[in-house]
Amino acid sequence: MDFFNLFYKFDNTLEKVKKPLYLSLMFLIYFSYFLIFAGLYYVNTSYIDKFSILLQIFVCIFLMIRFHPFRKHELREFDASIIFTSAFLLLTNAGLTEFAKKDLEAIAKYI
Repeated sequence: MDFFNLFYKFDNTLEKVKKPLYLSLMFLIYFSYFLIFAGLYYVNTSYIDKFSILLQIFVCIFLMIRFHPFRKHELREFDASIIFTSAFLLLTNAGLTEFAKKDLEAIAKYI
């Protein structure tokens, strides 16, 4: 089996699972943010930085795999949603991470 055949199979598999996988992960991420900011779950501030970096790496790798320049692209309806939610996630992640660090550090000093 050559590299391009393997790559084609991987790309087809990703095409089939991208919507449920991506929506599940986005729900999990935003639900986690909600729990943290609602005060229902406490996270050490050092973990927030690591989570933020891992989230950015995940989004970047997902976009690079999905929209690589080595094949002809046909933009589908869900692809536009992926691009928008990825951009929104990166934008909110940058702001929410700083807010969470400051807010949780203040709570930790109070306790």
